[in-house]
Parts: sequence; C-alpha cells; structure tokens
Amino acid sequence: MTKVEPDSQLDPVLHRRRQLRSQRRFKLVQSFWRTLALLSLAAGLSRVASLIDWQLDQPAQVLIKGNRLLATSAIRSLIPLSLPQSLIYLRPELITQTLTAKAPLDQATVTRQLFPPRLVISVQERQPVAIAAVCNDQNVKSLSCRLQPPVKPVRQERVKIWLLDSHGILMPLESYPTLQQSNLPQLTVWGVLETEDDRRQTAQEPASVTQKVELNPGNPISWNQRKKSQWPYLYEALRRSPVKVFEVNWQDETNLILKTELGTVQLGAYSSKLTSQLSALAQLRNLPQQFKQGRIAYIDLKNPKNPLLQMNKPK
Repeated sequence: MTKVEPDSQLDPVLHRRRQLRSQRRFKLVQSFWRTLALLSLAAGLSRVASLIDWQLDQPAQVLIKGNRLLATSAIRSLIPLSLPQSLIYLRPELITQTLTAKAPLDQATVTRQLFPPRLVISVQERQPVAIAAVCNDQNVKSLSCRLQPPVKPVRQERVKIWLLDSHGILMPLESYPTLQQSNLPQLTVWGVLETEDDRRQTAQEPASVTQKVELNPGNPISWNQRKKSQWPYLYEALRRSPVKVFEVNWQDETNLILKTELGTVQLGAYSSKLTSQLSALAQLRNLPQQFKQGRIAYIDLKNPKNPLLQMNKPK
C-alpha cells in the first residue's frame, strides 16, 4: 500500500485561521475594556458634577458683555432666572429668545462657564439712528405738537420720545437708561407715528396699511406699514447724502420735506429718485453764498433735473 502524506499546503491556511480567531478574541476583549472605561468615566463625571457647586447664586455671576447704551442691571432684570439656578439644567435658548424679544437687541449669545460657575451673555444692541415723537396730550393740536423739537424739556409732559434703528424698529427712550440727551441721534423724523386721536382727525388711508402698536397703553399709536417698509432705504440714502440732513417731515406722503444744512428741501412723494435728488442737492452747495440768509423759502427738487427755488418776499 502507498502511504498518504499530509498536504503541506494546508498548514499556512490553518495557521492563518488560528491567527484571525486570536485577533477577534483580542478585539472583543479590547472593546469590552474600552466600554467599561467609558462607563466608569461617565459615572465619575456624573459624580463630580453632583458634588461640585455648578450653580448661580447671585446676580454678579451673570456677566453682560457688549452693551454700551443699555444698563447691565436692566439686561439682567429681563433674564428669566430664578436664583439659585443650576448651570447644568439652564436653557440658553430661552434666555436668548427672551432678551431679543424684550430688549432692543439684535443678538444675544449665552455661554455657560463652569470654572468658576458663571453665565456670560454677549449682546449686540440696536443702534438708534433717529428720533420720532408722538404727542400724548389730547388738548394739544397734533400738527403743532409734532412740529416742536421733541427734546425740549418744556414739552416733555406732552411728547413721548421714541427711537428708530436703521431697520425701522421702534424703541422707547426708556430702553436706553444710560443714553444721555446730548448723545441722542441728530436726525429727527416726523409723521411716521400717529395716535388714535390723530387718525380720527386726519386718516385718509385704508386700515389695511396701518398696524396698531400698543407702545402707549393710554393712547395707542399706529405705525404706517408703507413708511416702515420704505424707511431702511430712505435712511440709507440720507446716511450717504453729501449734504447733512437734520429733520425728515413725512406727515404728507405726497411731499417728503427735509431740513438740511442748505435749508428746507421739498422732494415730493418718496420714490426711487431720492438718490438723484440728493445728488442734485449736493450741486447746490454754493447757494448760501449767493443769497442772504432767509431769502430762500425752500428748494424744490421734485424734478432733480430742474431744481427750483421758492423765494421769500422781501420785507
């Protein structure tokens, strides 16, 4: 009989299989110990968190950054916190929503700091760019009242001062307790807000173009939505104007009137011609040298290609 020798080619295959089985057992053991280590670490951190006093106990632990016009105490008073408050269970998104809804802020970012335990709130304020005023005294004629400068102390009991940002957001002056009267915006806007009394006397527009805003519960005002939508473009044009503009009289929508360093300017209804009208005004810079003060009643720029001067009668 012939003796059968084992196939020498099978030895490497068997050896390779044994290696693979050994590697799988090693990986299983390694995975087990890794999982055990992670669970132990999580349990340890949880225990540490329960032992460490990660909570807010006093208002000083709430830091406010980025505010220039708003008082820190005023912002803190709006934060929905009930001290003591755990930092772990605090809801930053709720604080952000509350602050942007109740304070004149464009943005609020809330960060929790564990060592030491603090709450850091970075804010971006809305910058007031213009003043708007509304008469509160029903015995004062709306037109004569609104034409008075709103910052005169003698009129304070009759005039409510509101501030506008570049987007048309209304903010009461009381929102900026640290804003000094000398630092108020230099631009004043008339005719963008109306009281209910004014509307009953002079309203000619359908109710659909206005929106009541309870800015003053005693005498709610109406914000004209068409003017509100046009305001950002109007302000941007005025900001870029080479001629300084001090006041905007928008009481008559068919005739936008500006008080500028060159005098009173009538532009007609607000339109896309505003930029060219202001450019035409810049070309009239030499008018004060050509005419005596008070000689020009107003500059008519309804047609920027054909400026007209309305002269006062000589005395």
